[in-house]
Amino acid sequence: MRMRPYTERRRGSSAFRVVAVYLGMSLSMASAGLTANAQARARCPLPSARSSHAMVFDEARGQVLLFGGVGDGPSPNNQLWGWTDGAWQLLSESGPEPRLDPVMVYDAGRERVMLFGGQNFPALYGDTWEWDGAQWTKVTEAG
Repeated sequence: MRMRPYTERRRGSSAFRVVAVYLGMSLSMASAGLTANAQARARCPLPSARSSHAMVFDEARGQVLLFGGVGDGPSPNNQLWGWTDGAWQLLSESGPEPRLDPVMVYDAGRERVMLFGGQNFPALYGDTWEWDGAQWTKVTEAG
C-alpha cells in the first residue's frame, strides 16, 4: 500500500497538519512539532546580534568564525564563536582584548586564522593574533 500525504490548512491560522496514512495507521505532525524545533534552537548558545565584528572561514576546521564587535550593551567583547554543522559554539573569551573593527584572514599555508588591529576607544590596536583552532597566541605588536 502506498503512503498518501494529506495537508490541511485552517483558515485564519498559521497552524497546519500533515497526516500520512500507511496500512491504516496515521502519523500527525502539528504545529507543536515546529514549536519544539524553535525551542531546540532557542536552547542552543547564540552570539548576540552585533556590529563592528570580524568574520572568516577557517578552512582547516570547516567552520565560520565570528570575533569581537559590540552587541549586548555599549562595550565591545572578545568572544570567538564558531559555526559548524548548523550550530554556534562559544570557542573562547580569552586572548585578544575586547575590540571593534578587527580584521581576520585565513592563512591556508599554516592553517591558522590571523586577527589584526581594531579599536576600543580611546585605544587603537596594532597587534596580531593567531587562532590554531584551540587557543589564541599573540604574534606581534606594531610599535
